[in-house]
Amino acid sequence: MAEPSDEWDDTGDSPGGSSSYIGKGAPKFGIEGPDGLPCEKCPKDIPLSFCPHWPCNICYNDHYHQVCPYFDFYPQGAPLSPFYDIICSMGHPFNEEKWVCTSCPGNEARISLKYCHICHCRLHGTYECPEDKVAAAKYKLFRDEMCSKVFKLNPPKSSYVPTPSPGFVNMKEVS
Repeated sequence: MAEPSDEWDDTGDSPGGSSSYIGKGAPKFGIEGPDGLPCEKCPKDIPLSFCPHWPCNICYNDHYHQVCPYFDFYPQGAPLSPFYDIICSMGHPFNEEKWVCTSCPGNEARISLKYCHICHCRLHGTYECPEDKVAAAKYKLFRDEMCSKVFKLNPPKSSYVPTPSPGFVNMKEVS
């Protein structure tokens, strides 16, 4: 990365039309991609964070990451950034192997940004925390136990027979 120099930009292109100190050779943060090249489809002054042609950092398709469709529906087996967890559409833990929710009968998945309750960051989940590995192991054990379960609806027993309440008059039998 180039070091800024002590020169003035006298082009008058800064806001308000006056000259500003930007430093010759200073990196243009946000205009160049990770490989150092700008997007070739957009004007050169648009930052990559606003470029619709730059890959989404969640699903790696071409759209803004703020409107990634994985927040509403995550298809099974699709690529996903490691900073996100797969949850059911109601927000419960999701069993990825059996592709069902662990707490409700849902089988539609979406994503959620990971959050660590130990160090309060969004770079990893609580079960992955490098700061307190003992607490992270407890969370991981609990999470693995939750994700191993599959929600099943148990229908009522067939021996249940509804009986009419006292004082009920069946009008079909009266006539």
